[in-house]
Amino acid sequence: MSLLERWVSDLERDTPFSTQEPTASRPRNPAAPSRSEADPFSEPKPRAAPSRSEADPFSEPKPRAPHARSEADPVSEPKKSRVPSSRHEADPFSEPKSQAQAARPLDPHIAALRAAREEIQLQGMVATLPPAKARVVLGHENGRLVHRGTVAVRGPCAPSHAELLGLGLAEPQARALDCVLAWFGNPFDAVTWDSPSGVDLRWGAWPLSGDPLIAALACWKQREPEAFDARLGRLGIDVTLAPPTLRLQGSRGAPDCEGREALALLGEDPRLMASLAQAGRERGAQLAQLKALLAQVLRPLLSSCSPDVAGVEAPPEGPFSTARALAVLFHVELRFGRRGVTKLMAHARERAGQPASGEFAGERLAEDLRTAGRAREAAELWRLLSSPELADLS
Repeated sequence: MSLLERWVSDLERDTPFSTQEPTASRPRNPAAPSRSEADPFSEPKPRAAPSRSEADPFSEPKPRAPHARSEADPVSEPKKSRVPSSRHEADPFSEPKSQAQAARPLDPHIAALRAAREEIQLQGMVATLPPAKARVVLGHENGRLVHRGTVAVRGPCAPSHAELLGLGLAEPQARALDCVLAWFGNPFDAVTWDSPSGVDLRWGAWPLSGDPLIAALACWKQREPEAFDARLGRLGIDVTLAPPTLRLQGSRGAPDCEGREALALLGEDPRLMASLAQAGRERGAQLAQLKALLAQVLRPLLSSCSPDVAGVEAPPEGPFSTARALAVLFHVELRFGRRGVTKLMAHARERAGQPASGEFAGERLAEDLRTAGRAREAAELWRLLSSPELADLS
């Protein structure tokens, strides 16, 4: 009977309606061997790769990417890391700061520089400058930013003939330069900038550009430092004297620049360009222009024409000693540069040692220009050769 009850009990455990634990999760017979022991020749199933913690229990778990989705809810939206809305929220122990204190303090020099530039008011192409509300009218010509100028070489706002002589010019040289600048030069406050064609900023009556322009500003600062600072220094424009170097200070995070780069920025900024034009109305700046012209252009020019003479104060007896011949020489340098001067000198050698050989060279060059179709330049030379302003006073 005991064996029969045991057999019935075993049958009840194997029935699918039994409430006991399924047979898959435990051996059918507690005394029965495991599957591997029952079939020792079966191939072992590959084991799943151990987790990082099981393979290396001392490894640090990797932080999860903040945008990874939850494994518990695969369709959940990734959560974004929240940025603290304020410094106080990020650091609850920090002292609260007002908005004015939180802002970075502005350097007093930079603040004064910005204020000085903002005082120059622009309405269209008209710039109004302090302190007397002087106006500078700019214009665009073929993409160029220009100021034609308002202070003529001859007039109440220009240097006198005596001041020209005070620069070290002899009488014929002063008369020749005055005539050429009055008829073929620019006003003292003229400024021209032509960025697309690569022409440098030009300023003044000759006009000056590049190193001669910087030398003129350095000469003006040396003669009248207070006037220079009132017109240009307060705007961040400065020059050093030895050697003459132009320096422009940046005001809105821009770095400082020097030399020709500074000249380019002067020509691109209407406010700074108007300030340079206003500076040309100062008598000291005008004399500085003429002094730089004499040192940078005319002295080397006359020395090349008369290599045996060291200075301009004692004009040589040569082809370019009279006021008329000097005016022709200065005009050719102004209009055509060194190539024109070389051609003029070649004509002067045709009558070397003869009187008025410089005037003869001017006539020959005018004829060459007329033949080449340059009638305007030829007429300018003829005007100088026939002007009573350049007649011999002796």
